Amino acid sequence: MAQHYPSEFIEELKQRANIVDIMSQYIQVEQMGHSHLAICPFHDDQTPSMQVNSDNNTFYCHACGAGSKNHSEVTACDVISFLKHINNITFGESVEMLASMVGIPLPQLSPEEQAAVNQRRDYFNLMSRVSEAFHMNLCEHQRSLQYLGNRGITHLDMKVWKLGYGGKEPHSNFINVKNRIVFPMFNYHGEIVSFTGRVPFGQSVLNELNVENKSNGKSFVPKYKDMKNFDKRNHLYGMHIAKEYIREAKTAVIVEGWTDVISLHRHGLKHAVSTMGVALSQAQIELLKRAGAKKVILMRDGRIFFIFS
Repeated sequence: MAQHYPSEFIEELKQRANIVDIMSQYIQVEQMGHSHLAICPFHDDQTPSMQVNSDNNTFYCHACGAGSKNHSEVTACDVISFLKHINNITFGESVEMLASMVGIPLPQLSPEEQAAVNQRRDYFNLMSRVSEAFHMNLCEHQRSLQYLGNRGITHLDMKVWKLGYGGKEPHSNFINVKNRIVFPMFNYHGEIVSFTGRVPFGQSVLNELNVENKSNGKSFVPKYKDMKNFDKRNHLYGMHIAKEYIREAKTAVIVEGWTDVISLHRHGLKHAVSTMGVALSQAQIELLKRAGAKKVILMRDGRIFFIFS
């Protein structure tokens, strides 16, 4: 079984490594003002197209998109991603290589710790498989496709954001998304941690349904349902994509809804995230700081507020 490392160790490793020194062992990196430029090794680059930022230890190619979601393979902008793809090795091997380069010993996990890491990995693998099944359901559910299309959500949006449909008989663990459009919730690293289900029709239809249910003594139908034990206050929808653009712009745009984020990203505002509600929690503020946001544009009910750190 491959070794897995705690996220805290990986973050420490990335912070302590000097990306310019590491990359210079493979390619020529030249200082240009406050930044550095290099010939990109991930495409046939003729002029220096790769920008290397030593302040936050990131890289980005302005020609092929390496170091961002715009690239087909090199989607992360950190030093571990560079080592992984320049050497064509696994993520774990690149972590071990970087630790050796900077002289940081690998953590020794106890059997209990390794079991916990393995359990977490298995959970993410399960969520990924379930997400794929939900997405296949959506492709065959015309009512949901029509609703999303009416909201301006394209088929590419559905693929990028892995939207799905819960179906009539989901597993008992996912009963809250039964017969609902499914929005996977990604953590900071892009792993699916939960699902939120939305009714596949508009607010007016939902209002009529709840009036009828009330008169017939039936239960109220909420617009959204989350998985049990999921706390939205610890996450920002879209952060797994937006973090790179937030870091570059030093600015985050915050909206309330899931589809708001998808629409803004489609129109080029890829530093947008959603609180999935009105409140902005302390945990969400910490995520914004982690992504490098120095300024926040808060959009609420048609009003715009500017918040500076």
